[in-house]
Amino acid sequence: MKKILFGFIGLVLCGGILSAAPRESDLRSKTMVVHSTFTLAVNVTTNVVLVDLSDTVNFPHDETGYINITGIKVQFDKLAASTCSVRLGVVTHVNASTGSVKYFYEMSTLGNVNNTNIYQSAWTDNQFRCLKVIPSTTQDTEGSTPYLTSNSEMRGSTIFQNDVNLPSFYSWPVSNSSPGVGDIIATARNLSASATIVVNIDLLYHSDSR
Repeated sequence: MKKILFGFIGLVLCGGILSAAPRESDLRSKTMVVHSTFTLAVNVTTNVVLVDLSDTVNFPHDETGYINITGIKVQFDKLAASTCSVRLGVVTHVNASTGSVKYFYEMSTLGNVNNTNIYQSAWTDNQFRCLKVIPSTTQDTEGSTPYLTSNSEMRGSTIFQNDVNLPSFYSWPVSNSSPGVGDIIATARNLSASATIVVNIDLLYHSDSR
């Protein structure tokens, strides 16, 4: 009887492991890689659409509900006497007057002018940054992010109006895209008064249905 019981438990455990494997494989088959490189002019802040959730042509992702980030790599190519920062965020609200972004990642040299070429990498497919946004039911309130809590936000900014295009560096030549709820935005700042800075961003992500 014990042999039968242990055998049954073994089959259940093996079944669970085997059933998990296809799900991980399916996830990796859905993974998209976005590489963006752009130059920040002297003393300039640039906002870029890195992933357009509703665009399934330039971004052939499977779903248009929300984005899961599974890997991030950011690199600054800069002079030692310059400072810069980049923040990655998700659009939580947008209309014809203003828009808002909630940031989930930040890399900065604003307090350090000694480094030149620096990078930070956070590649993983086991820890998701689930950027699900539940849009507001009224035009003038923020959408909610049930899986993202952040005190780094830009609210009510005219930069992110849905009738104002932002540069999109996902394709060549550079195109423009108006921000929408659920889009992934990069906000990059160059505080140098004399030197340009090159920013390289790589994202691994997949999309899900709402």
